[in-house]
Amino acid sequence: MKPELKLRRLMPLAVAGLVLVPLLVAGLSLWSLLNPGLERQQLQSQAALARSVASQIEGFLQQGVNEIRLFASLLEDRQVEIDNAQLQKFVDLTSVFEVVYLVDQEGLVKLAGVPSTSDIRVENLAQLDISRMSHFKALTSGAAEQWTDAFFSSASGQLVVAYSMEVQGNSAYQYLIGELGIQSLPELLQAIRVSSDQTVMILDAANQLIGHPVESLSRQQMNLSTLPILNAEPSTYGRNGQFGFQETDYYGSLIEIPNPQWKIIVAMPVSDFWNLLLVVFRSLLVVFVLSLVFVFILSRRLGGRLIAGFHTYSQVVQQLTQGNYRISPPRTRIAELKKLSDDLVLTGQAIQKREQQLEDINADLEQHIAERTRDLQTANDDLKRTLSQLKQAQDELVEHGKLAALGSLVAGVSHELNTPIGVSVTASSSVVADAKALQKKMEDGQLSKSDFEEGISHIIGGSELIARNLSRATELIASFKQVAVDQSSDLRRQFLLEDVIRDVISTLQPKFKKRHFDFQVQCDDHINMDSYPGSLIQVLTNLIDNAVFHGYHGQNEGQVIVQARRLSETHAEIHVEDFGNGIPKSHLHRVFEPFYTTKLGQGGSGLGLNIVYAIVQKVLGGRIEVVSQEGQGTRFTLTVPVRAPVKLAGKGSILDAQSQTS
Repeated sequence: MKPELKLRRLMPLAVAGLVLVPLLVAGLSLWSLLNPGLERQQLQSQAALARSVASQIEGFLQQGVNEIRLFASLLEDRQVEIDNAQLQKFVDLTSVFEVVYLVDQEGLVKLAGVPSTSDIRVENLAQLDISRMSHFKALTSGAAEQWTDAFFSSASGQLVVAYSMEVQGNSAYQYLIGELGIQSLPELLQAIRVSSDQTVMILDAANQLIGHPVESLSRQQMNLSTLPILNAEPSTYGRNGQFGFQETDYYGSLIEIPNPQWKIIVAMPVSDFWNLLLVVFRSLLVVFVLSLVFVFILSRRLGGRLIAGFHTYSQVVQQLTQGNYRISPPRTRIAELKKLSDDLVLTGQAIQKREQQLEDINADLEQHIAERTRDLQTANDDLKRTLSQLKQAQDELVEHGKLAALGSLVAGVSHELNTPIGVSVTASSSVVADAKALQKKMEDGQLSKSDFEEGISHIIGGSELIARNLSRATELIASFKQVAVDQSSDLRRQFLLEDVIRDVISTLQPKFKKRHFDFQVQCDDHINMDSYPGSLIQVLTNLIDNAVFHGYHGQNEGQVIVQARRLSETHAEIHVEDFGNGIPKSHLHRVFEPFYTTKLGQGGSGLGLNIVYAIVQKVLGGRIEVVSQEGQGTRFTLTVPVRAPVKLAGKGSILDAQSQTS
């Protein structure tokens, strides 16, 4: 039994559900909208920051390029005479390069300038051979100006990147090269970083890390070609992706600087991004909890008022149950409760009126019951008599069926006996005539040896013909006797299944002699049964008749096969199969129903297969199944125990079985 629910507890839950479920759905929807929105906003911020950093670095590098170009133009116009001291002044004025030197066509350093605060001795750089450096080879191959990848400088002894260009119109100095120390990039990145959590990295064209806020990482010459963000597909917000660096997961944006083909990566730890989402989630959770508390308090107060009102109406209902129909429910301004008060008053009046009607009805009820009981008793007696008559009619119908089958059997056997007996009579007359002729010749003394031998030969041949036909008649009578006894007595006995099947076929063949039917028996040897042969004969006879009259309706020839095999030590299986008209699929499930026939008014009672079903199930203790396809034939399958169960009834048990199945 389910526990009772109290309104004082149910009301807060119901109100909370009505309010909080939409609130929860709205919160989850807001969260699902905010989550991608925050992610999109973060991507936009990261991309904007990456563009800003790239722009600042490009501006920083472009400033150095402009300074180098300006100095190169002075050399091309030969406006000044250049020496190491002037190069030193140029380096002190530039904000980008740490070492600047002029190189001839052979790759030998002719002049060099370093900051006045540097420990590098300029005279040590004179005649320095850089012809094997990759950036020099690129210049001699036709590149007018270029930025290099990071390399170890022979001049400063540090990791640097260089900007080199060709000087036009000056035979003494062919190339001008300025070196930017990698160690200056961390300071630049520290200056342009927006927060301490942001990480800005610079990679050269070979994906080597040349700039990082942590100076020690910039000097390690780390190759980051395996970073997933380098292979990320461009999106609306540039190239974005998640990657791991120095045991920390980052989410960043990548911007490429065309010249010097650097890659700028601006990233923030993934944990910071989730912390931002967590703040939003906590805010939504606080709103949800506060709403829950408010709804709970409100529903408790509202529920208390409703419970008080229900308690008052409960007392009114109790008065009705006690027979006080002149009730006065409380008046209220709430429309639903006002209607409830009016309905209670009307209910009291209706109950009072019904009670009066019941008292009037009860006065006549006993008389009506007595009259009804007498009518029911009479109807019950009529039903018993009708049932008894129906039972008797069923018994007579089956007995008539048995007698009709036996009569048909007698007629068939009589017709079959007529041939051997007629032949025997004719042969005996011929033998008597031959004997008399032989006797007359002997009395007349005219009997010759040839006449004697011919007469004896005719007598012997006629006697043998008489003997064969009388033997055939004896076999028919014996078969008829056994089948007739089994059909009429239905006694239990031991028998060979094959013998019963062949006896049935033998007794039925005369019945179909004028129609060319081929009856075949295929039976395993030595299937010994302890059962009711009469019931089995009746089943087989009905199934074979059904195959001939219904399966081959309108045909004068056909084939019926009866197969029997042992399924196990305890059961045997019998098939009765024809290849005739078949049964329509719509009729197949009704073939065992009583009084169901397609030959109504043409001699079909509709009880044949129903009786077969009852005998197989209740007498033989087995089951019967049918498989048929219209136009291809029908196959009945009987599965019966070799030792039948003990019958629960004696005479008429088939009918009892039929009535139980129907």
